[in-house]
Amino acid sequence: MIYSCQVQLSSMVDVSKVATEVGKVRVNAGLKEVAIAVLRWEIVKAKEITMSKWNKEVLDECQVMYACIDAFVSYHIGKELIDKSI
Repeated sequence: MIYSCQVQLSSMVDVSKVATEVGKVRVNAGLKEVAIAVLRWEIVKAKEITMSKWNKEVLDECQVMYACIDAFVSYHIGKELIDKSI
């Protein structure tokens, strides 16, 4: 995506790792667990999409939506963790 969409990132952070470091979740917690602990948001992830083929050259609409939700939730977790640390 970085190359095909010309997206530039200044840095990347594993929100699960940060949430673990501040004592919000256990080590290796998944995004669902982190979302509940940090945001009090419950996200539903369909197992058939989670376990689908993510290495395809073109993702299907459900996979794209799933990835968008993950990105949206991750952004808000990061924002919340930053806001609480200030």
